[in-house]
Amino acid sequence: MVLLTCIMLHIKLDAQVPDATIKAIEQSSLENPDRSKELAGSLDMSALNDQQKIRVLFALTNSSNVTGELDKTLEYGGKTMVLAKKEKDTLTQIKLYGILGSLYQSINLNEKTKNYLDEAEKLMTAYRFPDALMYIKGNVYYLKGMNYAHTLDCEMAIRYFSRSIDIYRKNPSKMSAVNLKMAYLNKGFCEIELGQTTNAAQTLELAQPDYNGAADANSYPKFFAERQKLFVKFGHAKIDAKKEQYGISNALLLDLLNEEQSRNTNFTRTEVLKQLAENYYHLGRYEESDRYEKMYFTEADPENRKQDDLLNYLISENKKISEASIKKMVTKEILMLALIGILGGLFILYLIRKALGYRHQYQKLKKDLFNSQIIKNQ
Repeated sequence: MVLLTCIMLHIKLDAQVPDATIKAIEQSSLENPDRSKELAGSLDMSALNDQQKIRVLFALTNSSNVTGELDKTLEYGGKTMVLAKKEKDTLTQIKLYGILGSLYQSINLNEKTKNYLDEAEKLMTAYRFPDALMYIKGNVYYLKGMNYAHTLDCEMAIRYFSRSIDIYRKNPSKMSAVNLKMAYLNKGFCEIELGQTTNAAQTLELAQPDYNGAADANSYPKFFAERQKLFVKFGHAKIDAKKEQYGISNALLLDLLNEEQSRNTNFTRTEVLKQLAENYYHLGRYEESDRYEKMYFTEADPENRKQDDLLNYLISENKKISEASIKKMVTKEILMLALIGILGGLFILYLIRKALGYRHQYQKLKKDLFNSQIIKNQ
């Protein structure tokens, strides 16, 4: 009867949170992250079961990642991972490893990134994805490609980009359409690094959002389509620089700066400034090279500070964990020393008592010997 009451109470608590509210939190986590956080903040988390908590915390992980709150992404991601492992929710674990891997990649912690993505890949081998969710598998391969690209292993990067492209093409969906174009783009940049300029030019064309015509272009978010076109143009400027056609490359790069300024965007600006500095250096125009190099470092500085802030947060969190461990160890050591002190004290008392006993026996023996000597002399 008690058990039945508890079960019914649990069901009642779950029912207090409509599934529609959780769905709204999930759906707005990427498109309207502030709204997602607001809805999640209105929930009583203690009224949720573990599966519901996983869904809400994962949505908060996503929304924090979108708004660039990297410390919150780690916090919510960590909480979600604990519950996902407890509930044996493999799919959520795979998605989380991907997000956290991407986050660490953004601050160039490449080894940490690799570890997370390796864990995701390991879990994927035993998980059967439904067709509608195959894009998640493609995402992990895409992120592994990015990880290899960041560690300058472009040959391995291209292999993983190709694997992600293959999955996205075989399982077309709204979720995979954007990722497919991103995979082509970064594969193209890797081909540039390897000097495969002909392949790179072809791959960059596949990365264009309007590759298959206007209808295809309209299927992408406007924000993404505009940004993608700028990155593709930047890719072609890099190809020209690779061919040592620095004048043609500079014309594209300066055009990009004007486009960014007119649109009030900043997608490619820092990379464009860096490439201009390199191009002018190769042309022997050192004053212009120095000017663009200084502009590059000025533009890159805020991003570096952002990375520093996250690194400091990670160091702070690790320090807290270490201090807690040390405190725990110190407490154990104090208890151990106290125990040793007590045992040591008892042992010393034992020795004292033993010594007093020996002394008593010695005095008795000495007295007996003295008495026997007197008797003998008589």
